[in-house]
Order: sequence, then structure tokens, then C-alpha cells
Amino acid sequence: MLHFYRLSDKSFEYCFNIETTGPLSAQELEILKWLLTETFEPQKFSDKTFLKSNNTEYNHQIIELGPRLNFETAYSSNAVSICRNCGLLKVTRLERSRRHLIKYGPECKDIAASRQKFIDNNHDRMTECVYDSPLTSFETGISASEVY
Repeated sequence: MLHFYRLSDKSFEYCFNIETTGPLSAQELEILKWLLTETFEPQKFSDKTFLKSNNTEYNHQIIELGPRLNFETAYSSNAVSICRNCGLLKVTRLERSRRHLIKYGPECKDIAASRQKFIDNNHDRMTECVYDSPLTSFETGISASEVY
């Protein structure tokens, strides 16, 4: 699983989670980066996150919201189709999640409740979920029931 990040502003970035059938060559990586990078802001694209959460401070937190893993989105279908047209045949799925750096002020008494309120207000619970850690796979372990 590959991860690339595109900064939108100081507290928000996109994360591109890319599943491949094998390692990409240097040339394939360059094509993929070219596809994902904003044309006029290449400095805002990296394989490392731009958002920094200082773990020693209780009032900073990164919340990542993205599509549910058990369904491939239309975004992914289109992105994979574009990759294949550009010769990137190893890319099998490409999903985009949103990462938010949340700063809680000293007046915040219940960080867990504030976190949940942010999540409730910023994602569609029918099609999206919270990623508690960086994705290592799109596999969910869920299997369909037998048809009878």
C-alpha cells in the first residue's frame, strides 16, 4: 500500500491510498506522482504527511475520514482507469481520504466528545468511516453470505 499526501491548507490534506499488485518502478512512480500532483502547487505533494500532531500536547489530534473499505468508490474506479490508460497496470485501487489537524483550545473539557462532534459533522456515516491508523490494506475480512 502506497500513501501520498497533498496539502490543502495548514490543517487539512488529502491522503491517496494506493493498492498495487507489486512494487512500482521509478518511472511508474513518476507517472503516478504526476497524476496526483496539483499542476501549480507541486511543493504541496509528498510521500510524507504535512500535518504534524505533537503527541506531548493533549490538544492536537489528526482525524482521517475516508470511504468505507468494503466498497470501491467511483473516484477509485475513474482513477484506476486513468492509471491504466497511462500504462500503470499494477494499480488496482486508489482511494482518497481527508486528514484534518484538530486543535482543541484550553477551554475544551471533553476532547472525546469534541472529536466525535467533529466526526459527526464532517463525514457521511453511510459511505465513510474513520481511519484510526494509516491503511495497510483495503481488506476488511468481511465476506458475503451464501446465496440460497
